[in-house]
Amino acid sequence: MAQMTAKKGIAEFGDRAIEAIIKEYDQLDKKKAFLPRSYESLKPQERHDALRSITLVSEKRSGRIKGRTVADGRPQRKYTAPEDVHSPTVSTEGLMTSLAIDAKERRYVVTADVEGAYLHADMDETVIMMFDDDMVDYMVETNPEKYGPHVHTNKYGKKRLYVQ
Repeated sequence: MAQMTAKKGIAEFGDRAIEAIIKEYDQLDKKKAFLPRSYESLKPQERHDALRSITLVSEKRSGRIKGRTVADGRPQRKYTAPEDVHSPTVSTEGLMTSLAIDAKERRYVVTADVEGAYLHADMDETVIMMFDDDMVDYMVETNPEKYGPHVHTNKYGKKRLYVQ
């Protein structure tokens, strides 16, 4: 169940990986996670600071191929205070402590999976993300009218799509 880059996943799983990536992008589009931005509408500094999208592929125990897209937040470290950087997820220690208490008190425990849970979180800042290479084509495939007009091709022929 190891994660791998989209490129490696496509090499290993072929069309199944591409379908998983498109399904992930389709979910992001249907949940209105992204607002496309044209290259021209962005200031040079915004283009420079745009976070690269990273699309990962993994094979679940069931054999299903799953895509996951995240923003590469490493460049934010240059201008974000360390105390402002945190993950909105439970800590491992907190989870283990809670599970130990549940076991000791013989509590009945259930779990739930909220599809795309992180997409429901409110953000207090604007983040520009950039898709490139084949990922642009897969993103456009999910909603050509929405994303197609915003694809930018640079002088080297490299395609980019900026979203907010």
